[in-house]
Amino acid sequence: MKNKMIYLIALLVLILIPSRVFAVEVTEENLKSAFDGMIDYEITQDGKTENVNIIDSYTMDTTNKKLTVVVEGETYTLNYTLGDNPTFTYSKELTSSMTYEDYQEDN
Repeated sequence: MKNKMIYLIALLVLILIPSRVFAVEVTEENLKSAFDGMIDYEITQDGKTENVNIIDSYTMDTTNKKLTVVVEGETYTLNYTLGDNPTFTYSKELTSSMTYEDYQEDN
């Protein structure tokens, strides 16, 4: 799960870096376009084109600024802010009753 989130965040960074380099404000439309590209991403290898499906699906709650992404059947909810300095935050609740084995299994 941790590796999937790191991979997802790295992809977001790579998609949004050109926007930062050219000082373009990241908007909800830009973000939707980037995620649509990840759903429909195709790669051509050995003359064959196939859909890679980087993510399964996503939803954006623009009112509460929450982004829900499904990757390989796992659902991740991130809080976000956009604009000149976009941020994406993923949090996980840990309880005092959770054992280290439970944490490892879930992580």
